[in-house]
Amino acid sequence: MKFEITGVKEFETALARNPTVVVNELKDFFVRGIAIYKSIIWNNPWRMGMTGGGVPVALVNGGTLRASHQTKYEKFSARIFPTASYKSYVHGIDGMARKRTYQLRPWLDYAYNKGEAGVRVKEKEMLKNIVKQLAK
Repeated sequence: MKFEITGVKEFETALARNPTVVVNELKDFFVRGIAIYKSIIWNNPWRMGMTGGGVPVALVNGGTLRASHQTKYEKFSARIFPTASYKSYVHGIDGMARKRTYQLRPWLDYAYNKGEAGVRVKEKEMLKNIVKQLAK
């Protein structure tokens, strides 16, 4: 079986002609992707004794862990992360000794798994937009 990809040179030329298209579409994609993850993290709190959910919200500190989430955008990447000092103890640290009754709540893993399909849709939209704009 043999196949050939055509138009690669033209695509490279279009990218070189208009690199801001790619940068702008990436920015939009990152903002939309982070919004999907933030929605899961913020709007579906983890409930004690249950599995899955967003960031746990304790009655004692009233959402300090949830409020500690920061977003960092760079040219070719974006990430969301908590800054609370106790984040690793709640989410989980490999090899850390803990009481048997203590339930880990890996809300970031949950948000990633739950939001991945939606982010993939946004990724396809971004690529479609880039190709469409470069074809002009």
